[in-house]
Amino acid sequence: MTTWGTGLQALLARLIADPRLLHRIREDPEEFARREGLSADDVRRVAGMQPTGILVTSWVSEHKAREQIRWLYPATITAAGHLPEARPLVEYAPVGARLDRAQEAAAVGRRLEELAAQLALPRRGRTRVFLDLIRFERLRHEVRADLLSGSRRTVQPIVGPELGPGTALALFDCEVVTAHRETLSAHELVDMEHRPTPYLLAARPGGRTSSVRLSAATHALLSACDGTVPVPVLAARFGHDTTRVDRLFARLCRDGLVALPDLRRS
Repeated sequence: MTTWGTGLQALLARLIADPRLLHRIREDPEEFARREGLSADDVRRVAGMQPTGILVTSWVSEHKAREQIRWLYPATITAAGHLPEARPLVEYAPVGARLDRAQEAAAVGRRLEELAAQLALPRRGRTRVFLDLIRFERLRHEVRADLLSGSRRTVQPIVGPELGPGTALALFDCEVVTAHRETLSAHELVDMEHRPTPYLLAARPGGRTSSVRLSAATHALLSACDGTVPVPVLAARFGHDTTRVDRLFARLCRDGLVALPDLRRS
């Protein structure tokens, strides 16, 4: 039975991602093996592979990756399909990536945002909505990854409220939750009125996420919650009644959206 070492498996993965690599390997298998730290015999075996088989495998892998991305970023890919200049996002296929992992799914979103930035799309009309949709869907994977990591934002004991694991604040140029729903319902990119709208996104057990639209005042208050500012100071800073702010944070804490200091230690 043929066995493949870790280094050789990585080389085969590179070949599937870029079949043109086979030509460079065939030019000088021994030199390629030396440069890559691989066995010359193994590299010669790869050099003898048929390009047709590699191309077919590459196509299948790319197709599978694109289908996974369409599932992870449904509104983004739907919208990109209605913007001719956004074709590179539809064609993007990170062969070999483990897209079932929240961190890699979020990394795909960052790459989609990078591709969109390279296109220099004007931030107006439907393209403005399109850029918001990419970030919205990417943040949903970011908060899932953050919740799974279980990491806290501060190391020292907190003295004031801070956002809990798996949460993120974001300001969009439109009512992005509505844009997301209508884009998927209409199967095309919708246009939305320009209306800066803040949201609190939160990951839930089981892979679900919630998106809560915030008032400008609540968004400003939560943006200052880094665990270092006590509630009375926050309330005074933003001109709010301390009792009402206490109730707000108590409710958010019960919902797992905010962490509060353990007053028993004070």
